[in-house]
Amino acid sequence: MEQTNEVIECLQKRRTYRQFQDRSIEREKLDLIVNAGLVAPNAGGRQGPVFIVCQDKTVNTLLGEARRQASSIPTGRHVSKEQPSVIDNPNIKNSFYGAPVVVTIAAPKNFIFSQSDAAMAAQNMIIAATSLEIASCFIGRAETTFNTGIGVVIWNDWNIAENLKPFCHILLGYPAGIPPKPKQIKENRVFFVNQDQ
Repeated sequence: MEQTNEVIECLQKRRTYRQFQDRSIEREKLDLIVNAGLVAPNAGGRQGPVFIVCQDKTVNTLLGEARRQASSIPTGRHVSKEQPSVIDNPNIKNSFYGAPVVVTIAAPKNFIFSQSDAAMAAQNMIIAATSLEIASCFIGRAETTFNTGIGVVIWNDWNIAENLKPFCHILLGYPAGIPPKPKQIKENRVFFVNQDQ
């Protein structure tokens, strides 16, 4: 019999959403999601990641559109029928997909584990969001967003410390559209080696 628990079930039901309701997330839930990022594992216990939580619709739209224009979109690939990405539908003009909350995770520029730390924090936040019935989408390479003209202006306006670099965005909101179907797990991706007989 397969053993499971609430954490395992939450991991298994997580899906990426790119359609969101035009509805705010309650502050209590948002705090729980961000706090999950704060307690994520981090190299050397340095607690380097910083979380910039933006709920300004205008700012999120400007950044999402700038990110879309700055990104090269690969062709010949498919991501999701139910929750199309910019790869599936080139007519999508906002890489943040209208999410009401965008959390940018930044970390020290000159620390070799900053990207790993940011990714660990992002994973914690995404699983916490799933447990609260909040949809999420991970967007990597956040520096692309803030290398655009409007991105530079907004980053400077936020007055973020000069030693920090943006690594990723987490889009958050109540889900809309058709729930994405789970993708079949590819075979031959796990290898147990040097096992005792």
